[in-house]
Amino acid sequence: MPAAQLTADDLLPLCGTAQRAVTELRQTGGAPRVATLRRLGEFVTGRMTAAALAYERDAAESSHHAGLLDAADALVYADALQEIGVDVRGYVGGPSAAGPVEAPNAREREAHARFLESTAGLQGALRVVADQLDEPPGRLAKELSPALVSAEAIADLADEALTRLREGTAEPPPADPAGREAAMVWLTFCGFALDRALAAQTALEGGDDAEVTSAVRPLPRLPVLLRSVTDPGPEALELLELARQVTPA
Repeated sequence: MPAAQLTADDLLPLCGTAQRAVTELRQTGGAPRVATLRRLGEFVTGRMTAAALAYERDAAESSHHAGLLDAADALVYADALQEIGVDVRGYVGGPSAAGPVEAPNAREREAHARFLESTAGLQGALRVVADQLDEPPGRLAKELSPALVSAEAIADLADEALTRLREGTAEPPPADPAGREAAMVWLTFCGFALDRALAAQTALEGGDDAEVTSAVRPLPRLPVLLRSVTDPGPEALELLELARQVTPA
């Protein structure tokens, strides 16, 4: 069904789609990339299930709306994670990551491709359903305006993400498979945060409240996204704190 035709009534069937993708990962084995995707997939299904059950009880709250958007962002992140790899030169990205690399290995890359294929279109569907839950608009999530957003925090967040990305890719990858996966997860997150911060800056320059809301809302939720795939280390503290400062209380 086209995403535009979805309603909140479709949330439970969508949960089934996500759950099947996670079940396949559980049957694949314990390789580092598979473990990352399984953790992320379980996060997605958890947020979707909580929202679906709340909707069935006519008890959807702002946390359920935010949870669906978090799940959608996690799936976008999963797609971005396929764009990094490790070969004899170090970290590689883009088309180079699709070629022969040492990590993720061929079996992990196949599992990643199957996960993305199984969940294709799901992140867009989740955003449509989240909008449906928020009817009438603003019932569960308030609109943001430039006055409610810290442009300074967004600029600092972009700078921090770029710095971490440059420093991280300049270092040699860890030798062990788990360490390499953790490094790729972190660097992908830095790239994701940078892209989102730059999009938020563009939206702020435009001044349209709807576009500001759409672009800025993911930034304070970045700590949730990172914890969906890994346990943040000390290198993440500054970036996550800047993310929290984007929409001051």
